[in-house]
Amino acid sequence: MTFQFDSWQAFWDMGGYGFYVWLAFGVSFIAVLLVVYESIWAKKQLIKAVNAQIARKKRIKQNKQKKAAESADKESHSRSENKGELS
Repeated sequence: MTFQFDSWQAFWDMGGYGFYVWLAFGVSFIAVLLVVYESIWAKKQLIKAVNAQIARKKRIKQNKQKKAAESADKESHSRSENKGELS
């Protein structure tokens, strides 16, 4: 396997187009890094939003159970008062 360029300087120069070649590589590399970063950030935000939604649903369910228990207590309390009036 032979090296295509005579020297490292020729490699970096890329036949006079080195600035454009390496600029394109640099911009592409930065774009890929930004996509990876944005993906990780979006995943964290999604997990945070899902956890908040789960917690909200849990609070709503607990509140409904609490209200149902309170209304059942009021109903049983009013029944016991009505039984006392009837006797």
